[in-house]
Amino acid sequence: MIERIIRAVKLDAAFYREVRDDPSLDQEALTVVLLVAAINAGLGFLINAFVSLAFGGFGSFVGAIVNAVVGFIASVAIFFIGAYAIWYIGVNFFNGRGTPEGVRRALGYAYAPNIISAIPCIGIIGALWSLVTFFVATRESMEMDNTNTALTIVAYIIIVVIVSVVLGAIGIGAGLGLGALSGLGR
Repeated sequence: MIERIIRAVKLDAAFYREVRDDPSLDQEALTVVLLVAAINAGLGFLINAFVSLAFGGFGSFVGAIVNAVVGFIASVAIFFIGAYAIWYIGVNFFNGRGTPEGVRRALGYAYAPNIISAIPCIGIIGALWSLVTFFVATRESMEMDNTNTALTIVAYIIIVVIVSVVLGAIGIGAGLGLGALSGLGR
């Protein structure tokens, strides 16, 4: 698994095509997503817990636990919704030829650089690196050129922003919708 993650983060285009076509890697790609989500939720918990105990007491500590669990669940859910949305947009509007499962597997490995996105100050590096792996995984798993890949990702971002604004306007929480944007990298 480590060797495949290294190939993914090194932007090995052939690797993403191999993953797309290998259903036996479903569980391993999901494991990458779950590990990254758990580590990010854990790091977020530790940071929130430290701040809570330093400034807010035990009640805030319980809030940090709840935030970590909700963050983990939201991160995994956003990954699945985002992977399906990318597949749908790419296939229906930009001549992509992938399957939902193949795209999901490739994007699962592309999620790996997000392992550092919860670390303050350097997390942006993980998010940007993950965006690049996300681009390569989308392009290779859907057999698209760079232009159609970029258009697919831009369309996804526009949809996420619109959904975020609508959810925020009705009071459901813009953070949930905007979390899907970070799902590009997370």
